[in-house]
Amino acid sequence: MINSKKLFGIMNNKFVFCTLAMSRKYCSFAKKLAADLEKYAPGTILVVCTDFPDEFKNFTNVRAFKHSQKGIFFCNNDKRFAIEKALSIVDTVIFIDADTRITASVPENIAFLPGITPDMYLNIAEAENNKARTKELEVIKKLIAKLGLSIKQVNWISPDLFVIKREDGKEIEFLKEWDRIARYLQLRGFNYRYLHQDENTIGLAASQVGLTVRNEGLETLRNIKKHQFVVSSSTEPNTLLYKLYKLLFWKLKRGIGSPYRLSREMLIALKDLKFYFR
Repeated sequence: MINSKKLFGIMNNKFVFCTLAMSRKYCSFAKKLAADLEKYAPGTILVVCTDFPDEFKNFTNVRAFKHSQKGIFFCNNDKRFAIEKALSIVDTVIFIDADTRITASVPENIAFLPGITPDMYLNIAEAENNKARTKELEVIKKLIAKLGLSIKQVNWISPDLFVIKREDGKEIEFLKEWDRIARYLQLRGFNYRYLHQDENTIGLAASQVGLTVRNEGLETLRNIKKHQFVVSSSTEPNTLLYKLYKLLFWKLKRGIGSPYRLSREMLIALKDLKFYFR
């Protein structure tokens, strides 16, 4: 049997970081994150799922894996593939958004309890973004009922920094439910109306499989991370033609996303008509 820790050259076998870096723009952010970890968490691996793995060939602390976007409209929920890859290496995975910087040393003895430990969580109905979008909340409530849950059981989970630690196999079922729930919401156009719907999807999947949600132990990481929040580049052309092109591009993307990805997700959904369409 292959020793995955030896295969991946892990020195710190307690935890790894992981992130999703789709597009060269996000790769540039992830490379800064990798440099931070090399400085402040030496011996710790950063697992990166990306469409440009060669961007990381000069980083000894990065294990980059080729990934093609699965989300119909956007790739928010593709984070689950980075987590799945990282969980194949160690029992504790720290997911961190690519556009985040680490500003101080990460303690080697940092430890987490089984389950999911997010930076922040609260009841899904109380999240401000959900309360402001009544149509989206109605879709969520319908899905909660379909899953046989109570809205009191389900959390909105901040998706930019969270830890997954193995919990008797629930973490694997969590990733499977994340996949199924993300598809359900995307096929209802949820992802383009509410770009950060992975906050809901993560919470729904965790509740469905009984994955423990807590935030004890994240204080250290919370205090040494700085989220940069990507904004549009100021170097983009300012011509009328470019603005028209961008407007048409986003209307098309928001309307149908990728026809190929839409078709693929529909074919998967058709195998479970009761869940996705009734």
